[in-house]
Amino acid sequence: MSHGDESPVAKAGHGADHHERRRKVVSGIRLEIEKIVARILFLWVMFGLFELLHAVILVRQNIDYTAHGVALFNAIVMSKVLLIAEDMNFASRFHESRLIYSIIYKSAMFSVLFMVVHLVEETLKGLIGGHGLAASLPHIDHVSVVLCTAAILFIALLPYFAFREVGRVIGQDKLWAIILKERRPLPAQEA
Repeated sequence: MSHGDESPVAKAGHGADHHERRRKVVSGIRLEIEKIVARILFLWVMFGLFELLHAVILVRQNIDYTAHGVALFNAIVMSKVLLIAEDMNFASRFHESRLIYSIIYKSAMFSVLFMVVHLVEETLKGLIGGHGLAASLPHIDHVSVVLCTAAILFIALLPYFAFREVGRVIGQDKLWAIILKERRPLPAQEA
């Protein structure tokens, strides 16, 4: 039987399959967009606070500093790094352990990853600007600056990974329902 000789019932089945595949593709695209937008927003706030701190410190030293858009650009780049690393199961060593271990480990490892990516980014900017490798490497005044930045990143990423890991265990929909659902007061316990 040729494709044109199919019964109306068979043709309707193919149409339903096509619509189901299309629905799945659209749903998958929407989910990926939601994932990237959520990460960008979280990282934009975090990097925006870093930029604000940087500006306040420089103003106190009477140095004019305006870095408009840097936080958003960094958020976009790092959110993509975050998605790729998560898809590659980066820092999933404690995936089946207690959640607290997984949350702490992921926060620490992603803090290091973000710092490495930032150093590579700064080095590439220098190389593209025509500087040699030695001149392109970011100048780090003090180890304390690096350690402080790593500590802030680590603390800032803890709630992100707490949400991710709890959502992974109980389901993202259930997690958001718990967080956003209106709560009723608990009945008073009898003594």
